[in-house]
Amino acid sequence: MWTNFARDAAESLRAFEEVPNNHPIWSHRTYKVFLKTNDEVRGRIQYVNDNPIKERRAKQNWDFVKPFKQK
Repeated sequence: MWTNFARDAAESLRAFEEVPNNHPIWSHRTYKVFLKTNDEVRGRIQYVNDNPIKERRAKQNWDFVKPFKQK
């Protein structure tokens, strides 16, 4: 299932002219990370939020993304 998803997603992304044909879309090593604490979740959120800025892109804001609320 992952292979089919990754292939189709890569093809869709490469349809944009800004994405070169040889640009890597997915890592060769798929892996899972289990987050067990609220601090681990917050750390991942920060990591994801910082990625566009690190790559000199605009900060991303989406209406459907809601703040993390611990239980």
